[in-house]
Amino acid sequence: MAGKDENQNPAKPATDNFDDTNNPYYLHHSDQPGLVLVTQPLIEENYSTWSRTMLMALSIKNKEGFVDGTIKQPSETTTLELQQWRRCNNLVKAWLLNSISQDIRASIIYYQNAHEIWNDLKDRFSQTDSVHLFHIEEAIYNCKQDNLTIGAYYTKLKDLWDERDALCCIPTCTCGAMKEVLQFQQNQMTMKSLMALNEVYVAVRAQILLMDPLHTVNKAYSLILQDEKQRGMSKGGTMIAEASAFAVKNNSRNFEKTFTPKTPHQKCGICDKIGHNSEACRAQLKCDYCGWQGHTIDVCRKLQRTNFAGNKHTQRERRNPSHKVNHADANMPLAITAEQYQNLMSLLT
Repeated sequence: MAGKDENQNPAKPATDNFDDTNNPYYLHHSDQPGLVLVTQPLIEENYSTWSRTMLMALSIKNKEGFVDGTIKQPSETTTLELQQWRRCNNLVKAWLLNSISQDIRASIIYYQNAHEIWNDLKDRFSQTDSVHLFHIEEAIYNCKQDNLTIGAYYTKLKDLWDERDALCCIPTCTCGAMKEVLQFQQNQMTMKSLMALNEVYVAVRAQILLMDPLHTVNKAYSLILQDEKQRGMSKGGTMIAEASAFAVKNNSRNFEKTFTPKTPHQKCGICDKIGHNSEACRAQLKCDYCGWQGHTIDVCRKLQRTNFAGNKHTQRERRNPSHKVNHADANMPLAITAEQYQNLMSLLT
């Protein structure tokens, strides 16, 4: 009876394993042919970075085996598995084509499986290009901080180092000498990063160079970044103090006032200032009294102050005339006519 039940309930078919998320043949509903796995398409100069990001994306999708050749095409006898393999293979091919520039895409579109496409691209673009390596080394040598922040400078330099290491990988070694080689490489990177810093970091640079053993480039970057932040705080306080002093100085100078002209649309052709025209310009006027420009003698303030002082002096003389009047000499004879003499005598008698 039990044998009969087993014959009536056969084992589950292999297709049920395709629903397992750990199965490379598993397809999620979001796995569409138009999906773009990497944002930067493959061109002739960026194969190293493109291949790394593409393998990372395929590994997340559990489809890396379709490009490295570990998942091979099944035999014709396993029809269900073969059909699922073809779906996954075509899907990976679509993802690769979506991430390749149009010029390169035309040369690989007729391959049957994704593994052939991957090998073709690897053979064409993964070879170490001496010219490209030369430009990277030149960029590393000429890389300086200049106007960059410490973070931007370090990121730029590290990107060049990583691109160089991707082109020239250090071979694996089981002996202890490799540790010394890697330490020497780290020291060279630290030296380079310190050499191209601006002169304002000379103190922290000298402090790092005195360390024994020499710090790694990441540790040196951390110390320099702290120094940059501290300088930013000090600079901010100094700027506030200078701004306050400048404001106090400007407030004390009352004669320097800003104003809005009544006619801002007018511009003088003589002095090139706004607020008046050439007819009302006073730049060519010259006072005949003080010799200054910008006014005439009729509105000269220096002359007005002089006249005002003279008028005050005259008023004082009018109030106290006794010290200026010259008394007549008593012995001086008076010149009168005979008629005036007779009139005077008649008054006295």
